[in-house]
Amino acid sequence: MNNVIERDTKLNWVVAEELPKSRLNSKNFNSQLEPHYLGQFENIQMRLSQSKEEMATSLKEMHLSQFGHDYIFVDGHLFDEKTHLDVALLTQNGGIEEENKAMTKIIKLLGEKNNLIVNISGENKDLGYPDNMIDFWLAGKDGKVRVLRYKVEGDAKWLKDFYKTIGGELVDPNMAEMLADPVGVTKLKLAEVLNMLVVSKEMAKIEDKRIEDVTHELTTYFYKEFGNAIFEDPDLILRLYLAIGNEIKRNNNTNELTGTVISKMQINIYKFGQMEIKNIVGHGCGGIAQEGKFGSSQGYILVIRDGKMESYYGSTAGLTFCEQCSCWHSGSQCPYCDLHYKANC
Repeated sequence: MNNVIERDTKLNWVVAEELPKSRLNSKNFNSQLEPHYLGQFENIQMRLSQSKEEMATSLKEMHLSQFGHDYIFVDGHLFDEKTHLDVALLTQNGGIEEENKAMTKIIKLLGEKNNLIVNISGENKDLGYPDNMIDFWLAGKDGKVRVLRYKVEGDAKWLKDFYKTIGGELVDPNMAEMLADPVGVTKLKLAEVLNMLVVSKEMAKIEDKRIEDVTHELTTYFYKEFGNAIFEDPDLILRLYLAIGNEIKRNNNTNELTGTVISKMQINIYKFGQMEIKNIVGHGCGGIAQEGKFGSSQGYILVIRDGKMESYYGSTAGLTFCEQCSCWHSGSQCPYCDLHYKANC
């Protein structure tokens, strides 16, 4: 058992003792595994909190990482999954001592069954590092290892504080020393470490807070509608997860971070509308992620009659869906969002 941070019913942070250990720091998101995992929590509020954390963590992995790569760890050796080349030998050929030390320790930590290893590559002109980067080495089943790279904002002091917080043991390390000393993280979960990052805004339009806000809002709406089924039904769990991902993408051009307001119509489409699922290559731990496209065979339709806009609920066959207002219309422009008809709305 491990101690983790949870939210109570008043959304204050509290320490919850003796909670079930998460699935290896959240190795990708699998709706088929969620019911068993969430079933370990007797308290409904804990289930709700853990469900939000699992989904938000997976979405952060996919949306906020700049780079992802897969490796295989076999008999004490690390191999590139695609080329099957020995990574330690490749690193040695690079000729940078700090990188060699880092790879040696990463392989040692993987051999010691560390599931989460963090390596800091701070800005260093002498070593050819133009930006502050942090690599997450995530060990999965059957020797699979996934690396996620995050470009972060922050000065040398912030990187040192981050290094110490995750368990680094060097007293006053410089950039080169931190690069040579990857840390096996044992006291923090992946979600907690991700929450510390100040991810570079130029890397992604989607920000950490938006992911958490959308996850919280949609999970709350789904729970009010479906109750405990969002912890027990894999299909409903998948629908919720894909709805959150879809909503994040739908609003990724919005810069306001004061919270989210999702229209009731859009929420109903997420809850009851037709859903198409496709697998995509992503930066999540498994290398494969899923996206959902939501629509509805029935929906609110906007039409213009005698210069005024009217709406009615009916079949949407052959019509165009407007992602801004979640209504349907014919033609190339939405009467409400693009043409600005307001009457009778």
